[in-house]
Amino acid sequence: MEQCEAHIRSHGYFEADDAQQQQQQQQQGGQTSTAAAAAEPQKRQSGCFRTNCKDALDRTNVVQTVFAERFLVERLRTLGLLGAGESLGHSPQLNEIFMHSWADNADALAMAYVGTPALKTDFTRSGKRTIRGAAMDGWHSAHRYFLGAHTHAAANAARRTQHALRV
Repeated sequence: MEQCEAHIRSHGYFEADDAQQQQQQQQQGGQTSTAAAAAEPQKRQSGCFRTNCKDALDRTNVVQTVFAERFLVERLRTLGLLGAGESLGHSPQLNEIFMHSWADNADALAMAYVGTPALKTDFTRSGKRTIRGAAMDGWHSAHRYFLGAHTHAAANAARRTQHALRV
């Protein structure tokens, strides 16, 4: 992460001030108006990060988890919700919400890409590997193998043929 720090800082982050919107809503008795002013951008983000491990969706998700936690902690500190030097671990409830949300995200992406839930989400959710989690990973890995070898084989062959025709 330290190697990426300068690059991370150069991108910044987007922040909008919705104080003007809130003030107009209060003046209208809390009612939202279609004529309400848009939130004013205070900061703009100039880039993003893309990570990819070419042979493992699950390892890509682990790296993304590190980036996501780092960005979330920084924003929470900026908003005054975490003190300097504090991490998500200082708030067990916040940490649990983050980890479960991230594991749910990993499952959704894995289902879209490979047809099974993500691997090692027992660790993502709890910080511990469990026997049940290892057994489920074995089941999901076998299922992925079957899908890749049989169900996805025709689609992969079609993609290879389509690619060969373009070359």
